[in-house]
Amino acid sequence: MSTGFFTVEQCRDWCEAAGLTLDDHDQPSLYRETARYVFPKEIGRRVFWCQVLWSTLCEPVVNDVLIWTRDRHLAPETEHMPLVEAWFHGLGAVTSIDQTPGLVCNNESLNDGLSLLLICAVFGWDCWAINRRACRAVHVSHDDWCKAGSVDPNATDYSWIQATDAELRI
Repeated sequence: MSTGFFTVEQCRDWCEAAGLTLDDHDQPSLYRETARYVFPKEIGRRVFWCQVLWSTLCEPVVNDVLIWTRDRHLAPETEHMPLVEAWFHGLGAVTSIDQTPGLVCNNESLNDGLSLLLICAVFGWDCWAINRRACRAVHVSHDDWCKAGSVDPNATDYSWIQATDAELRI
């Protein structure tokens, strides 16, 4: 599998199989939230930030990464759904992103995951991007901020966050 499309229930199952705790709103627990960023307003900088967050989230190894879109369509004037649906169907989806809001990608489809992260950041959607193997997660909020941290309560290596901080402070 290079790219898979998941319903909300399948996203929950994926999280459960990964040992993640979800709250009453299906939000994964971030143990030791280690970084919080306000997204820049300038779109080119926002794209750069997403690229940095994605590259540090996905290193060193990707088994599979879940990108679970949330709270879509809060401000319909900031999105262009024909673009999203054309991209989504171009990946092979037979449903809409509203029916299958989760995308699972691996090493072969990392650009698909980054693309969805960018769509969320540009269109003002919430999403969670979770690397099961590295126990890392990024949450992008519709309120123009994001946070990063570990989904492993026993994690001790946060060098990936330090690398992200260094890149984003340029």
